[in-house]
Amino acid sequence: MSDLPVQATTTTTTEVTGPSQGQPAKVVTKTTTVSPLTQLGYWTAGIVGSIISGGAGALSGGMGSMIVDPKDFNIHEGLHKVLQLAAITALMPAVVSLAKYLNLHPIPDGWDGQERRSP
Repeated sequence: MSDLPVQATTTTTTEVTGPSQGQPAKVVTKTTTVSPLTQLGYWTAGIVGSIISGGAGALSGGMGSMIVDPKDFNIHEGLHKVLQLAAITALMPAVVSLAKYLNLHPIPDGWDGQERRSP
């Protein structure tokens, strides 16, 4: 636990709302402080979410194989083939989705002392 950053990340957002009915413009400043462990939680949730979303659509490939080749891929004798095909077709998009997420967020925001914003 000694490698965890101890300083919280503070984000300040300034928003200017235009004048209305002869009144001057209003400036609203909001400050949000997020602890490093919360940032780690967001980062971990992003990793898990990218893996799930990458593999979820591909699972239908296993079920689609039962339509294309019901002799070899079926629920009775060929269930292991259906599950193997579903796992393989889910694994590759999950890995690609994870790589894309890690390309954008290699480490949790604020852990290297620099503030980053998600695109």
